[in-house]
Amino acid sequence: NEKKTIHLNTLADLSRRQFTANDIVLWELRVLEALSWKVNPPTHVSFVSHLLQFMPSLHSSVRRDLFELSRYLCELCLCDSYFIDSKPSSVAYASILNVFQHMQTTNARIPIEKRRAFTTNLLDLLDLNHNDSEVIAARSRMHAMFASSMDTYAQEGMLLSPSDTAVNNDFVERNDKVSSASASASATKSQHHKLHVQVDCGISVESHSDGSMSRAKYRHLSPPRTQ
Repeated sequence: NEKKTIHLNTLADLSRRQFTANDIVLWELRVLEALSWKVNPPTHVSFVSHLLQFMPSLHSSVRRDLFELSRYLCELCLCDSYFIDSKPSSVAYASILNVFQHMQTTNARIPIEKRRAFTTNLLDLLDLNHNDSEVIAARSRMHAMFASSMDTYAQEGMLLSPSDTAVNNDFVERNDKVSSASASASATKSQHHKLHVQVDCGISVESHSDGSMSRAKYRHLSPPRTQ
């Protein structure tokens, strides 16, 4: 996996000289200008990583599981065009909240006071509300996708033990409440997806033993939505 710089003349040679090095430079510049140089927006997973900085101290294994499961849900969302119109920060937050519920069915339970401290920190410092309609709708959609993926695994014989099925069923039961609560939010969501890119985020926090946060810097730039 050694990194190697590819020279423009090499790319021109690969095109059998149908394009010159200057052609490649010109069209690259046109693409960058069309995108307003917004070529590296934060992904859902990058938001998960940043948001978890606001989580009070947890055992390293629990924190790792929380991140990995949240990342898995975010990756599922890439397969669903429904999330094209959703802010990555909302999708990331929804995935974390769903994992909170899932982990309550395992030995890696997160104490309620720490979950409350987390949601309070995000609301107070980042103005991210777990009751926001977009977050609730995303949670419901993720729940349906997760249940569907688990059903597929079961049909293919990929569930290795009865405990896997039991955990999934309990997860589905718990999230049915989320689905009911978000039905109205999902119903009002437009069927016409719009391109919406968040182009920057940065967080700097100072945490304390009680789980509170004293300082945060958060940059959240979103260009106007376009049809």
